Amino acid sequence: MAITSSVAQTPIARKISTNAVIRTVLAQGPISRADIAKFTGLSKQTISDVVRDLETDGWLRPVGKTDGRPGRTAITYELNASAGLAISIDLGGTKI
Repeated sequence: MAITSSVAQTPIARKISTNAVIRTVLAQGPISRADIAKFTGLSKQTISDVVRDLETDGWLRPVGKTDGRPGRTAITYELNASAGLAISIDLGGTKI
């Protein structure tokens, strides 16, 4: 059995990476993949995979490009506000 140099992420590792990306985008606002990598400590390849999956699923959306920085311009992403909804119910002993 040969050991390969790249190790596929387990489902739990992917969930942790996805959570880290979502929290970073939520906290930092529009942000590039490179900056997400800096804030999370995840590899650029992992960030690319997670961002691509989140964009495909509709959770992230591209909103612009970086400007005034050395190097190539990068696409910035933010959470897609129309991707989900939340509701809350207060259940008490005498009222709902």
